[in-house]
Parts: sequence; C-alpha cells; structure tokens
Amino acid sequence: MFIPLSMSIPDYKRTTPRNLVYDVATATNDDGTKRYPLDIALNTLVTKVNFDTATNVKPKAISVDYLYGESLYRADPRSSLTEDGGTPGTVAATREIIVSGGTFNTPQILKLSGVGPADELERFGIPVVKDLPGVGTNLQDRYEVGVTATAESDFALIKDCTFLEGDGGDDPCYDQWEDGLGPLKGAYTTNGIVSFAVKMMFSL
Repeated sequence: MFIPLSMSIPDYKRTTPRNLVYDVATATNDDGTKRYPLDIALNTLVTKVNFDTATNVKPKAISVDYLYGESLYRADPRSSLTEDGGTPGTVAATREIIVSGGTFNTPQILKLSGVGPADELERFGIPVVKDLPGVGTNLQDRYEVGVTATAESDFALIKDCTFLEGDGGDDPCYDQWEDGLGPLKGAYTTNGIVSFAVKMMFSL
C-alpha cells in the first residue's frame, strides 16, 4: 500500500497545515515589517461571540468575549474546578470572525453565543440569536479519512523500488536514500511517499 503525502513546491518537503500557519505568522514585507497583522493570544479562552441584532438584516458577528488566565478551560487537567478566575476582555472585529474550536468546542462557543437549538438555549437562559437545531449534533472528530483506490500503472517515483523484498536484498531506491544519490532523496524519505507492506498468510 502506498500513501501519497502533500509536498510543498519547489523544495519538495512534506507540508502540513502547521507550515501554512507558520508562513503566515512569519511573513514580512520587503522592508522587514510584518506582512500580516496576526497576533496569537496565549492563555486566552473564548467565551462568547457577540452579534449585532439591532437591524432587520441577519445577525452579524462583531466581537468576541474572552477570559485571560492559565488553565481556564475545564478539560485542562491543571484547571481548578473550584475557582472561576480569569480576566475578562473583548476584542472587536473589523471584517469577520472565524469560529474554529474543533469538533466539540465550536458548537459550545456557538451555543454560548446564542446560536443553536432554541429550546436548549432557553433552558440555560441564553438569548437566542439564531435557532439552528443542528448545532451540537452528529459530532465526529476525525483527523484522517482513508481513501483506497487501484492505480492502472506504478508511480514513477517507485517504479524501480523493490523495498528490499525478494532474494536479491537490494533496492535502488534505498541506495538513493542512503547514499544521497541525485538531487532528491527519493521514495524512502517522508517528503515523497509513505510505503508499507502488509503480508497476509493464509492456511487451509
């Protein structure tokens, strides 16, 4: 089984969403100034998104309330269940607010902000901004989803690879990785492809 991995161009290094975040955070202009006004607040727990509901149009997210302090999130094993703590604060938005708290915390933030099943929000005394019964349902936390397919031909990257199988005990692709032959390290690096063999033994 062979699993292609995403690579950055032109340096052919394995890339993940972390690389994108890092590149944005460290990007600079020609004069050395920060290109994007990105500030990351540590020890900051979002508690609510505030909406402008004064007009007759659909509600518009305008600011975010938060608490500043260490280990305020109750799922943190360092959190104290007997102390509320935290310094409250609010940050205003000039363009948009993106709620990205993961499978469980995203609906939690939305509900605390008044977006979710109206009957549930009313039970907890939360003013309803938008009745959306689907918020908080069908929760699934999946980091990876496998997709299986059969290729009509071998990948060019591995066409000469034996993966040390058979009697020969030699693999040109392994030699390329070990000796650094050529401009790239080839299939045995994490940059190009992950390979593993599954041997199945059947007995009657």
